[in-house]
Amino acid sequence: MVTKAGFDFRVLLKDFSRIPQGAPVKVDDVPGVQFMEQAGEKHPVTVLIADDCDDLRELMVLQIQKLGYRTAEAANGLEAIEVAQKTSPSLILMDISMPLLDGLAATRVIRESGRLPDTAIVALSAYLSVCHRDLALEAGCNEYVSKTELVDKLEYILGRFAPLL
Repeated sequence: MVTKAGFDFRVLLKDFSRIPQGAPVKVDDVPGVQFMEQAGEKHPVTVLIADDCDDLRELMVLQIQKLGYRTAEAANGLEAIEVAQKTSPSLILMDISMPLLDGLAATRVIRESGRLPDTAIVALSAYLSVCHRDLALEAGCNEYVSKTELVDKLEYILGRFAPLL
């Protein structure tokens, strides 16, 4: 077991012959093992979470950062536009019902600006209906996911729209 920055890692080594049994091992000293100080620094892929529910946004931030992504946050559609322009995220998880400016209108503004053509936008909603899905896709979203499915589909969404390099 290797401990670094407060985290424990188990490393499987194919060749133990060069390491004395019971000797402390530093990750940096083992040939062929690479340690990422922070995955977000190694893989600068940013995901913007735009949702007016503070608790859900915080939960998503923790889950997404745990998977090695950088995150940015917005609590309404106007903030989502501003933060997206500043951070150029690879993926935006956009709640479609937010104050000041809803997620569909924010998506239209982002798409019409032409500044983030490669940014994927996944619409999030508490509703699971074809009508809401169609509206999200027409607004420029790449996908539509019900919030009830988000936990189960999060890794798939990240891998599809914002893969770590």
